[in-house]
Amino acid sequence: MVDVYNHLRKEWMPVKWDLLKMGTLVRVDKDTEFPADMFLLKSARDSGSAYVDTLNLDGESNLKEKLAIPKL
Repeated sequence: MVDVYNHLRKEWMPVKWDLLKMGTLVRVDKDTEFPADMFLLKSARDSGSAYVDTLNLDGESNLKEKLAIPKL
């Protein structure tokens, strides 16, 4: 399950991962596994960074720093 933003209700609602469609806004919490085909819009950190464990993708156990999309 993942939290998906419902624009009509203006709230986060739990939805199964397999029901997501492209462009869906989701909230991923700390220590939660998620698909690799997502990009970071915002982080709780002021720097806009998040550290991602990619062990399941590339076999490397070190964390990778990912940066949120900069404000336009």
